[in-house]
Amino acid sequence: MRHLRLMMAVVALVVMPTAGRAAEKPPIREWGYITLNDGAKLAYVAYRPDDGHRYPVLLNFSPYSEAASEAQAAAPYLEHGYIYAAVDVRGTGCSTGALSVFDPQLAEDGAQAVEFIGSRSWSSGAVGMVGMSYRGHSQIFKASRHPKYLKAIAPGAISASAYREVFRPAGMFAPAYVGGWAYGASSDAGAKRRVAWGDNACDPLKAAGALHPAFNEVKDHPFFNDWWKARSLESVIDKVEVPALFVQSWQDYMTQVSGATHLYERTKAPKRLVLQTGGHFAYTRKVSQDEVFRWMDHWVKGVDNGVDKDLPVKVLWEVRNVDGVATPGWTSSYPAWPIPAAKPLTLYLTPVGTLSPVSPAATADQGARDYAAPASTEFMGDNTQFAVRPMPEGALFYRSEPVADDTTILGFTQATLYVGSSQPDTDIMVVLHDIDEAGNTTYLQRDFVRTSLRALDPATSTSEEQLRSFDHAEPLQLGNIYELTLSMPPVGQVIRKGHRIEFAIMSPPTIGTPRWGFALIDQGGRNIVYQSAKYPSHLTLSTIPGERARAPQPACGTVEYQPCRKPAAAESLGR
Repeated sequence: MRHLRLMMAVVALVVMPTAGRAAEKPPIREWGYITLNDGAKLAYVAYRPDDGHRYPVLLNFSPYSEAASEAQAAAPYLEHGYIYAAVDVRGTGCSTGALSVFDPQLAEDGAQAVEFIGSRSWSSGAVGMVGMSYRGHSQIFKASRHPKYLKAIAPGAISASAYREVFRPAGMFAPAYVGGWAYGASSDAGAKRRVAWGDNACDPLKAAGALHPAFNEVKDHPFFNDWWKARSLESVIDKVEVPALFVQSWQDYMTQVSGATHLYERTKAPKRLVLQTGGHFAYTRKVSQDEVFRWMDHWVKGVDNGVDKDLPVKVLWEVRNVDGVATPGWTSSYPAWPIPAAKPLTLYLTPVGTLSPVSPAATADQGARDYAAPASTEFMGDNTQFAVRPMPEGALFYRSEPVADDTTILGFTQATLYVGSSQPDTDIMVVLHDIDEAGNTTYLQRDFVRTSLRALDPATSTSEEQLRSFDHAEPLQLGNIYELTLSMPPVGQVIRKGHRIEFAIMSPPTIGTPRWGFALIDQGGRNIVYQSAKYPSHLTLSTIPGERARAPQPACGTVEYQPCRKPAAAESLGR
């Protein structure tokens, strides 16, 4: 790699108190700037033991002013025998320049930052990268440039396509999420903290507005084009050569889990995939951090802890809060993703609102069922929001018979729907539920489709995952029936003996619950779903034969980010 012209504009060495054993010296805080080849300056901070030794470094490359982290943020890393370093992304915090959403410049900036950190006198020359969400995305961009000191990455809560899985699911603009992120995530608090340290080069006012332009950037790019492709990890994942640990949760409400599984499949380097019930911040759970440190200990420190010999796919089932700690009901491991032992289970939608293993018969009306759109939705943020029931006139529900034995779903659910509409375009949300013997409804997974953006991309779609092109709109024609194919994001759930599987069709939410809320295109009308011999709408679930629950059934609403609601006194399955 060419010589990097990197130099510190400001360096301060401060001995700071921190958590740890009383006999240990408090760590040294070093902060300053990394001057990049193009003259931009990235703010950094590093916390290291005050003992004169060299240590491996775990690096956080972030847009959230983490180059102003205090010592407590570094404590877990120091306790595990690492130096902790954080660098602010170009245009954020105290770093100079301007931010663009997932700018491909992240790759070059990050690679230079790794080279700087890895070459410091206190570094052992081995750097690992950690962090979730934007921090996770930045790891893969940087790894694609092969900085020589980078030994391993551990991204969490990531996407393969920032368009498809984050900012525009199904092509719908998400103002609740994008607005909340662009106007709420950036802050001048970190910048002011660095100024208090003595950083006279930092501009807190600029830091406060760093992410604001992202709102219009996302809004002004409605189709998946070269702008989005350059910002998608799937465009660079084939270049990653360092060992990669992916940590993701099924119910992430900011980025769909399918992004991580997609990237995992395409990674050629040593890799590991940890999946679990939970929301966007599941990466911060102790059970997840234990996986991260074990991965880094092997690939960055060189510890022979066997992680390279373990089965590479690990699933944490039914994670609940036990005495303040997120604890899985049980774990299981597999040799690959998709799970090789998986078998398809096909259930057909019927005109009477059931899910049946038998395909529907021929009927004169093609088994048509209709609902008002947009008229009803479901909120998955928490138990209180989820308790608000979708209005039956604005949704369709389909339930299976009670399962005869534990049925383990693990993987994608494929949905093929035959639909028509009184509108030239309409937005649809589909939801998968687990209904227990008492009638309690537990949320499992959801997906979205905008019918004008229904066209699949044959170049990227596989038998496991159907992907859309999102490059042009095709309005519906009144009176026509269209086939919609969806690959719902994967999920892991044991449908216990006596429970039912429920599939629901309705409109997406317009308010963030807790984050995604969409600007719907519907003008108001009727959507029709057909289920007949000619139009066999159906689901195909990925199931693991013989695999059963290994813990008692959790109480309704106690699994994190799987909200649950009690049955109504006179519950309707819709029309």
